Amino acid sequence: MKTTIDINDELARQAKAMAARHGTTFRSIVEHGIRLALEEASRGKPYRLDDKSVQGNGLQADFRDRSWVEIREAAYGDRSRW
Repeated sequence: MKTTIDINDELARQAKAMAARHGTTFRSIVEHGIRLALEEASRGKPYRLDDKSVQGNGLQADFRDRSWVEIREAAYGDRSRW
């Protein structure tokens, strides 16, 4: 089927360059993208991470007024600078 689509200029340039690098056509790149989008949509509901929260009383008193950077440094020490 022939159809007309409006594609962002930069996206079209990137797709055409990719097609040239891979020795294929712009049309095949567009078709592949549509297939991927349809496959993704057919997978159903997105993955939801189980809630593994634990009960507690919040931060220890020593850390209640500290910044996240201070808390992270107390927890990880030098390892926080990876």
